[in-house]
Amino acid sequence: MAELTGAVPDIMIQSGAPFERGYTNYNVEAEFADVFAFAPDLFVLAIGENVPAFTSEEQKTQFKDGVSRIINGVRARSRPIVVVRSCFWASETKDLALSQVSQQAGAIFVNIGALGEDESNYARSERYYENAGVGAHPDDKGMSEIANAIVRAVLS
Repeated sequence: MAELTGAVPDIMIQSGAPFERGYTNYNVEAEFADVFAFAPDLFVLAIGENVPAFTSEEQKTQFKDGVSRIINGVRARSRPIVVVRSCFWASETKDLALSQVSQQAGAIFVNIGALGEDESNYARSERYYENAGVGAHPDDKGMSEIANAIVRAVLS
């Protein structure tokens, strides 16, 4: 982005894992207060992988409501470009929920599911990991591919 704008951006990162693991009773407004106050120009929401499979329509609705509250909260103080990306490990139900919320909110949805089908995008493709879960995450190449997909979507 610095190359495109000529300025070094201020960046804020917040883990979405607590929301993913507890979205049914997660206090978005309190837990994301610092993110909302940051008032970004660009907001990328990268969640979903740590969300357990939905076992009911109610859970799916609660997840979608939480994602909507995150998007609405980040828009309360500024008008950022909002990007929501799908799961790296494609999940039909979670990715559809993220896509639907994105569409309803007028956010950009980036489907990166195909990247998870390419073994060369996994950390385990670079070396052995004793913890298989660590090796199943994107490596530098995978993260670069995700970033490129997001940038392409923002610029299109």
